[in-house]
Amino acid sequence: HNLRVLKPIAGATYNKLSAPPAGQVSAALSFMEMFLEGNDLAIWINGLLDDLDWGEEGSNRFEAAMHALGNYLGFGSQRPEVTSGLGPDNLWALGGLKYLVIECKSGAVSADKISKGDTNQLNGSTIWFSKKYDQECTMTPIMVHPKTSFEHAASPHPELRIVNRPGLQKLRDAVQAYSVALAAAGGFKDAREVERQL
Repeated sequence: HNLRVLKPIAGATYNKLSAPPAGQVSAALSFMEMFLEGNDLAIWINGLLDDLDWGEEGSNRFEAAMHALGNYLGFGSQRPEVTSGLGPDNLWALGGLKYLVIECKSGAVSADKISKGDTNQLNGSTIWFSKKYDQECTMTPIMVHPKTSFEHAASPHPELRIVNRPGLQKLRDAVQAYSVALAAAGGFKDAREVERQL
């Protein structure tokens, strides 16, 4: 049951990710069933946002926080590299056969530019996606990196999007505002309120 402990010699079988069949709002509500009251949600989101920050020491925590954030927002969310040994750090299924292939470089705080190695890792994850998912599925490659310029030798994917320092702060602020709104008066238990806040 814990794919991070042991893997067969031939490798683990990858299970494709799909968006929650009942929809984003229903999936978000199901995820938030673990919170008994608004204070529980507020405490949990503060911990998640602490992990969703730059730093050389916390890259695994950052990737785990991205995974949890995908579920919290009602998307399908996976960590293929952890579970099967191949693929991106994070994969989100948004619905409508649309996916985000996410590579997290939260530890690259001392880098001057995005390295060729980091770029090649994301390019490899996009190739992995095209092998695992059929042509009807579309993906957007996302790199979470404090910088937005590339080393001369790097060859970024033409559709690459970067979540840089200001972008990550915007995401954190939006998630915080969403959570505060839902924690107030038990809105996290109300489908209409969750839909409105999403």
